[in-house]
Formats: sequence, C-alpha cells, structure tokens
Amino acid sequence: ALKLSEAEIIRRKNKTCPVVILDDILSELDQTRRNFVINNIDKSQVFITCCEKSNKEQLKDGKIFLLNNGEVS
Repeated sequence: ALKLSEAEIIRRKNKTCPVVILDDILSELDQTRRNFVINNIDKSQVFITCCEKSNKEQLKDGKIFLLNNGEVS
C-alpha cells in the first residue's frame, strides 16, 4: 500500500506515470489481496515478480515473462 501511495503522489505532483516494481509481494498476501494487486492496479506500468507459477492464473490482463536459467520467454 505504501508503494502504491508513493506512486500516486509522484503521478499527481510530477504529472508523470511512474513505473512500479513490486518484488515478491504476492507471497505475503492472502488470496483476496493477491487478486487485487494483480488485477486492480492501474495508471502505472507495474512489474511484479513472484516465485509461484500459480499466481499467473489469477491475471486477467497483462503480460507474463518467465525467466528460466537466464532465458526470458
């Protein structure tokens, strides 16, 4: 919540759309909050890293990049 609030302040103050990087936050959230983070953050370009493949099944829109042994697919 703090990072998303910070991005909103930057957006309003600088009139720019910040890139938000959230590193492995999904493992700390329950299912409801995980779904919210994945599908309801807008007005920013958001990169979310996670370790569980099952998290991608909740994604309604967006792109998934898989990194495996240094190869991106």
